Amino acid sequence: MPTTSNFGWTTPADTDLVKDGAAAIRTLGNGIDTSFLDLKGGTTGQILSKATNTDLDFSWVTSTSGGMSLLSTTTLSGASTTISSIDQTYTNLNVFVYGITLSADATIRIEPNSQTASVFQVVNYANITDGPAASGLYLTSNTNTVELESTDSNNAWSIVFSNYASTASQKPIAAVGGYVNEQGSTGGFTSFGYFKDATAISSLKFTTSTGTFSGGTVLIYGVK
Repeated sequence: MPTTSNFGWTTPADTDLVKDGAAAIRTLGNGIDTSFLDLKGGTTGQILSKATNTDLDFSWVTSTSGGMSLLSTTTLSGASTTISSIDQTYTNLNVFVYGITLSADATIRIEPNSQTASVFQVVNYANITDGPAASGLYLTSNTNTVELESTDSNNAWSIVFSNYASTASQKPIAAVGGYVNEQGSTGGFTSFGYFKDATAISSLKFTTSTGTFSGGTVLIYGVK
């Protein structure tokens, strides 16, 4: 019987009888089905990996490094918005916040696990070794003195929570971004510190010092 040139699947010969066509099609179909068996299966988030140098020899594996997956997309609303049940199977969280608008000029704070008891220690303040403790991570000023202009959505921040799922250590935090303040001036923002708690971070609460959120998006990515 003739075969295909690349994968060797059996095909009908020119001299085969027409009445044998159904059997020939089944033979070809079964050959293709068997060849692609390794592509079947896998679970959400896994990737296809080459098992050997043999043609079509694959396996489904879980990415161990470098993978970045979108875990949630949230629109900010009300006086506060809590993003809970954050997946605990990643190493770091990359959080992107942008387009915030408010009902009134206000400061914005992120509270890991909704904790407010001086849980964030700033280390890039005037004295690099002894910055102030805060009730959360502020996005316009480490000292909570600069307000976000309520109706100007030209703002964006990137915040990294390292080792966020650990139950044995504190969690380093780095934040950078830019915004328009209550006086209409553009400002840059950087903050480095840590979450002073060994509890795994499973939720993030976004709060405004006054009024309510009327817009804003939070994207949370998990990084292996």
